Amino acid sequence: MVDNKQAFADYLLKEKNYSPLTARAYLDDLYAFEKFIQQEEPGAQLHEVVYGQVRSWIIYMSETEALGNRSINRKISSLKSFYKFLLKIKQVTVSPLQKHKALKTEKKVLVPFSEKEMQDVVTVNDFPAGFEGVRNRLVLELFYTTGMRRAELIGATHSLEEIQKYLDADSLSYLSLEGLTGSVAGGHSAYCTSCYTGNYPVEFPRNEAAYLQLTLKLNEDDDRSTPRGRTGIKDPVTG
Repeated sequence: MVDNKQAFADYLLKEKNYSPLTARAYLDDLYAFEKFIQQEEPGAQLHEVVYGQVRSWIIYMSETEALGNRSINRKISSLKSFYKFLLKIKQVTVSPLQKHKALKTEKKVLVPFSEKEMQDVVTVNDFPAGFEGVRNRLVLELFYTTGMRRAELIGATHSLEEIQKYLDADSLSYLSLEGLTGSVAGGHSAYCTSCYTGNYPVEFPRNEAAYLQLTLKLNEDDDRSTPRGRTGIKDPVTG
């Protein structure tokens, strides 16, 4: 008889190219579910599961283990991936999670910094001279002026496979440069792609002072000038 759990692990590692840590997380959820159904019904098999057993596990996790909906959704996502795999290898004909809908999760209302509070952050903090100081200030400026949240930078700390699981997506990939330029009128020749390729039409300054001068221009006196952004950074092109 096929060891479905081992086959699933091999699939994650070899076909999906998941990291061992990510694959382990999937299997931990799977083993936890298997342990639960066998406690409820000795001899229960994963390939014979019906949705009622999944629903009982959800209730157990919520009421007995006091897990939040977001954590439960992540665990159920592992089960969905497992049963999609069983469908693929024809070990089951219907997934018990076919009609499952993710639990609702609370959306936190974030209160943004006021303009004055943000001004205080960039003026009170002693940013060191040189690249690191300017970079750190620029990051704060970027977050504030765009409304971007740190949580939205998931790609900085997670692999593509981990992001896919977090989003509960069937598949996930980044758009290639060819795909990007091919999706807009004019194609590759109509747009500058230097930020993607690193190939610039003019020589890019390599010394730190010239780089900083090119990338941003800080106000020398915020009191004398009218801020052009929320935090007083002038446009590096228009001044």
